[in-house]
Amino acid sequence: MKVLDVGCGTGMMARSAKAVVGPDGMVVGVDPSWAMLDQAVSQNRIDAGIIGIAERLPVKDAEFDFLTMSFALRHVSDLVGAFGEMARVLRPGGELLILEITKPPNRFAYHLLRFHLKFVVPTMARLVRGGRAARWLYKYCWESHEQCVPPETILSAIKQAGFDDVRRTVTIGVFSEYRATKR
Repeated sequence: MKVLDVGCGTGMMARSAKAVVGPDGMVVGVDPSWAMLDQAVSQNRIDAGIIGIAERLPVKDAEFDFLTMSFALRHVSDLVGAFGEMARVLRPGGELLILEITKPPNRFAYHLLRFHLKFVVPTMARLVRGGRAARWLYKYCWESHEQCVPPETILSAIKQAGFDDVRRTVTIGVFSEYRATKR
């Protein structure tokens, strides 16, 4: 099995994919940051890293069996174009998995998530990682999550790109899993 992890960063999701595909499979990461890809490769989380973005994936047509993107969709400027590229690089019957945070359905949950991501996580990151950079990164994470794309928009864009069996599962009201199959 061949897996493409788009927006792979340091390869945390790819690490799980490597465990699934085993030694005979391959996990390729695409990210706009060479430093992130370098870390993912050096930590053996991906087999190969390619500089690129979701809207213009620098890989061949129908090359992958499975494609994933975790918590990076908010950085995509053209959803339909990105999902079209994802469909292009998947083999017929290939699976798409997108993980993303969704704005909570009510104000209380929103403020609870905001407090957790804006204050608790950055403070913990600073204590564990020991630096302001880690704290700044997690604070940025919250600020970019405020720009979350509505689920209906994501589902519509996936369908427009030519995927079948498009579905969304939600966990604790904020973690969305979007799955689809290439025609």
